[in-house]
Amino acid sequence: MQACKAGHVKVNGHNVKAARFIHIGETVEARCGFVQRKVKVLELLERRVSAKEVADYLEELTPPEDLRPKRNAKALQPLVLHRKGTGRPTKRDRRKLDELDWG
Repeated sequence: MQACKAGHVKVNGHNVKAARFIHIGETVEARCGFVQRKVKVLELLERRVSAKEVADYLEELTPPEDLRPKRNAKALQPLVLHRKGTGRPTKRDRRKLDELDWG
């Protein structure tokens, strides 16, 4: 729910609310930490299932190189934030950080 409010979840390229229903054939993008995952819905579920079974209902569209964790990304992040005493980073500062290539 928080990811939807923050704009980290998109369906067919559009930001969505947490209560939105998903349909077969739609593409869902979600940012999980440093990884932007993209899946296509192949079939809907009527009940909760294990994580192993979920893979049967989705088609992974994320490139394999994007699924690998970015090496040392968390270790480098505090070094580039901002100087002490300048306050919290602004939205613009955070966007600039997201544009950096951590790979």
